Amino acid sequence: MLKMVLGMTQAIKGDLSKGRIKEWGVSVDGSMGYAITELGEKELYAALMEYQPYILFEVHAVLSADEFGNIVQAALKSLKK
Repeated sequence: MLKMVLGMTQAIKGDLSKGRIKEWGVSVDGSMGYAITELGEKELYAALMEYQPYILFEVHAVLSADEFGNIVQAALKSLKK
């Protein structure tokens, strides 16, 4: 198992150096972790497939402050009509 984990660690470091992953971390007990990426949905799906079935993923898409603000402004404008 340690050899498999070492191999995945090398793959993660490769993704970090290529810029596919912007930030990565794992909990001290090894039960969970996180990665931050700016890949689009299709590219992200392809990237995650490289780690399955060894790792299960839960993906949370997020908005930047600017994206969020633009959406809220648009919603406010539509309510004023």
